[in-house]
Amino acid sequence: MPTVVIRMTKPSGETVALMEILRALPDNAWTWTILELWAVGIPPEGMTMPSFEDLISSSESGYSMTWPELLDLAARLDQVMDCLIVATERPHPAPRRLADQDDAPELLVRIDALDSTEWHITTNARLRTLAHPCVHACCMLKCLHGDHTDQGCP
Repeated sequence: MPTVVIRMTKPSGETVALMEILRALPDNAWTWTILELWAVGIPPEGMTMPSFEDLISSSESGYSMTWPELLDLAARLDQVMDCLIVATERPHPAPRRLADQDDAPELLVRIDALDSTEWHITTNARLRTLAHPCVHACCMLKCLHGDHTDQGCP
């Protein structure tokens, strides 16, 4: 799957927010699964951030969300240090083992934040066929931040 890598910091010194990464993708009805998260912000369902992070890390299937729920969470996160978020078309959460595979056709999107220094956004080649101008993440991310690798970009 093509991967885009960008630094977490823009030339202005601001960090790149998860919401900016999500804006590179079309509205969708996919199942989003958070498999890892270390962040600062307000988690869902009145949880504390440590309890939300523990819930995610202790579950084989992470924490499942719809696209609107993921957008809502992203809007409430001040900073993401580490995360692993994946999207599939399956109606249930993606298991960790699926995200660990190098080439999983079921996986549509994989978003990794690594050590507060960079984002890795991996998209399934099928996304290029969707009718949205920014479905191939690097198209939007080139505008978001010019310093990235563009493996697989047209």
